[in-house]
Amino acid sequence: MAEPHDLTALEQAAAMTRGELSSVDLVEHSLRRVAALGDTVGAFVTVTPDLARQAARAADAVPIEERGPLHGVPTAIKDLTLTAGVRTTFGSAAFLDFVPPVDADVVRFIKAAGLVSLGKTTTSELGCSLYSEGRVAPPARNPWQLAYTAGGSSGGAAAAVAAGLVPVAQGS
Repeated sequence: MAEPHDLTALEQAAAMTRGELSSVDLVEHSLRRVAALGDTVGAFVTVTPDLARQAARAADAVPIEERGPLHGVPTAIKDLTLTAGVRTTFGSAAFLDFVPPVDADVVRFIKAAGLVSLGKTTTSELGCSLYSEGRVAPPARNPWQLAYTAGGSSGGAAAAVAAGLVPVAQGS
């Protein structure tokens, strides 16, 4: 089998269904990659390893026949998207310590589908520019050419997927 980060989200889910991998395996693998590469590519503004591990254990406890197509697969949420209990800066130092009490609808849907979030991806300040560089995280970079931006306000999500930190990430 290929390295977990070389598998698509659907391939990761299929490997779990076959019993070759667990959500905990995938989350731990992804967290190691985030620790090694996350700042280099500027993918994450906030990493939530404890919440991710807890969600992965819960995902693994669900019987296989009750799982959806992406159940247990690691993902990440754009830092413009409200996530209950997780720092959400909107890419701005003005919101450096903001922790929303509620989830945005898309986050509720992601959680209901059984995906496991590793944290929040870098975005441009308030989502207003064509690059993801701000004062709250390293700039999002193209993993294949670090001199280039990952682009757009979802640059952190793009960098996370392109660098194999997660197989799929929420953007807007």
